[in-house]
This record gives sequence, structure tokens and C-alpha cells, in this order.
Amino acid sequence: MQDESKTKVQLIKELRQLRAEAAARADNRADENTSAFYEILEGSLNEIYFIDAQTLKFIQVNHGARLNLGYSQDELKKLTPVDIKPEFTRESFLKLIDPLITGKKKKIQFTTLHQRKDGSLYPVEINLQPSLFQSHKVFIAIVLDITERKQIEEALAEQQAQHDEAQRIAHLGHWMLDLLNNDLVWSDENCRIFGVESGTANTYQTFLKIVHPDDYAFVDRAYTESVKNNTPYDIEHRLMMQDGSIKWVNERCKTFYDDDGTPLRSIGTTLDITERKQAEELLKKSERQMKSIFDAANDAIFIVDP
Repeated sequence: MQDESKTKVQLIKELRQLRAEAAARADNRADENTSAFYEILEGSLNEIYFIDAQTLKFIQVNHGARLNLGYSQDELKKLTPVDIKPEFTRESFLKLIDPLITGKKKKIQFTTLHQRKDGSLYPVEINLQPSLFQSHKVFIAIVLDITERKQIEEALAEQQAQHDEAQRIAHLGHWMLDLLNNDLVWSDENCRIFGVESGTANTYQTFLKIVHPDDYAFVDRAYTESVKNNTPYDIEHRLMMQDGSIKWVNERCKTFYDDDGTPLRSIGTTLDITERKQAEELLKKSERQMKSIFDAANDAIFIVDP
């Protein structure tokens, strides 16, 4: 019985030792996981912020964010997101994150400006979501510096503005007709030429409604045959505007087809030639007047006193 008792005691000791070793290994793995997590956090190219859900103060901020903002970790732990977001007050920021607090949303995304320690600003895109960090409720913000993207967008917008201005000056618009969905897209200048508000949804039929009634059949036939026969579309015709005035346009387009010959879309231009047509009409009128004068002169009888 004594030996059996010793055996039980020994087993208990061994079990305790095994549990202690397992706990130690678990702690080591936890430390290793924590260490790996911090390495990933610090090495991320994005800015990453851990924000206390109660106080809104920063708990942890990664190297990318500290480098871009110019603050140290200790300095940032005294700040809140509002301190680096000049477009927000505490009240407006709380209103923004209210869906996260109430559980209505799991994540929100928004763009704003960040202010560096030196006062300079840069645009950011922020993904914010609730989480747990070291048993604390936090918000995790993954922030992307979008300065380069904004610069590209601004450059493209400037190019588009210049392009639109060039079209306006030249009275040249462009358009695309999706033949599968009957979706007609007009540039801003094309809308101006046709007297339609920019961004209005159009179809081939709405285009035909603006064509002068006397040119309707001619225009419809010319375009339909160009698509059917894969031939050039280059015509001049009139438009009947809502105020009753008449415009002249020169339209050209090219139609694209799939491998089996099904027409997919037409891409074309519209040139406002109203002034040219008016000048041509004035020239013709002047020529008719001159011809009438010369005809009358040829019929005149002159009496000369000898």
C-alpha cells in the first residue's frame, strides 16, 4: 500500500510538472506570437494605429505612422485621432464611429487629412474597425497615405479639364453607343451641342428625337447601314433644338465588332458646323444677289449722247 501511495504521489508530481512545462511552452509560443505580431506591425508600409475605445488615446502606433507624422511613440500616446485630424472635432469623430460603437457596422472607411508634427498636411484613406488588444477594447485604424494617388487624380482632372476646354473651343464632342445595351454616353461638349444636361442618360432613340424631322430618316438609315455593312459613318445633318433653333453637325464614327461579327459599340465625334453652314448660306445669298445685279446690267439699255 505504501508503494502504491508513493506511485500516486509521483504521478501527481509528474502531471504537475507536465502542466507547468506545457504552460511554459504556451507562454513561450504566446511571446513568440506577440513578438512576430509586433514585427509585422512595425514593418507594415501602411500606418497602423491602436486606439483605446474609451479614451480614444493611441495605445500603439507603428513605425510607418510615427515616421510620417514625426511624433515619437510616447508623444502619440498622449494624443487622440482628433489631434492629428484637423477636419474633425471630438464630437464629429464620435458621430463618425458611432456605428462601430453600437455594432451597426463592423468597419468604416473614409478619407481625411492628417497633420504632421510640423503642421504639414497629407491626405489619407482610413479603414477603422473595433477589436481587442491585450484584453482591451480598441479601434484598429489601417491608414494609407494617398498623396500620390491624389496628385495623379488632380493631374488627370486637369488634363480632362483641358480636354473639355479644347472640345468646347473646337465645338467638337465625342460619344459612345453600347449597341448591346442601347446605352449612349456623351461627353460634356456633346451634351452642349445637343442641348442636353451633362450626365443625362441617353439612348439611340433619344438622339434621334433631337435630329431635325426632315433629316430623321436619312440619319437613321445612314447609321444603321454603316453598322450593318461595316462602312464609314460620316454625315452632315440638322438638329432641332428645344427653343426651335436649328444646328448643323458633322458626325463620324467607327463601329467595333466581336469575332462572329456582332456589332458591340460605336465610338464617334460630333462637330458643330452651324457657323460654317451659316457662312456658306450667306455666301450663296451674296452670290445670288451679285448674279441678279449682273443679269440686270446685261439687260440694261444705255443711251450715250454723241
